[in-house]
Amino acid sequence: IPILSLVFLLICLVICYLVLSRHEAEWGLMRNSLLLFRKKVSVASRLSGTMFIVYDRSQKHFMRLDESGDTVLHFIYLKDWLSKFYPDDLHLGKELLGILDEGKLEQYHTEYRYNFPDRYCWFSIDVSPYESNANNEKLSYICIVRNIDKERRELQEVTYLRDKAESANKMKTLFIQSISHEIRIPLNAIIGFSALVCEDTS
Repeated sequence: IPILSLVFLLICLVICYLVLSRHEAEWGLMRNSLLLFRKKVSVASRLSGTMFIVYDRSQKHFMRLDESGDTVLHFIYLKDWLSKFYPDDLHLGKELLGILDEGKLEQYHTEYRYNFPDRYCWFSIDVSPYESNANNEKLSYICIVRNIDKERRELQEVTYLRDKAESANKMKTLFIQSISHEIRIPLNAIIGFSALVCEDTS
């Protein structure tokens, strides 16, 4: 009987060991999958110039996350955040803050100029709820922030060149109209005199 008990105990230990090993392997796969996902998000956000910023509605401050959107890098307090807006765009920042504090909207998009890191740049901001409580009240929002300064400058240059081309086209049209008027009067005179000369000779 003691030998059978010992064998039974050994079998139980082996089964438990196998179950634990399998459990650890599944956790390992899940952990590796999560790490790979974070790495992909980091690469994508770095290449696209995207930043992840979370607004905590109860604390009333922003948190800048790392490239994977996982770890808080630093806090951004409202007085510091509002002070970096381009003066003409400050109303857009206050409007965004009002929407975040109200906590009703599901999606929001805006664009404004912001001093980061040492000059004003255009930024595109897409906002979506991040965390909610049991009553479905929004506790925080995530802001996907992208630097679009280069695209804005290129758009301004294209607009400037288009306006310049349209102005040149108008000048050309006016010039042709003016020249055609100046040429038409003498030509009419020449044609008229030619007709008279032809009549006199016949």
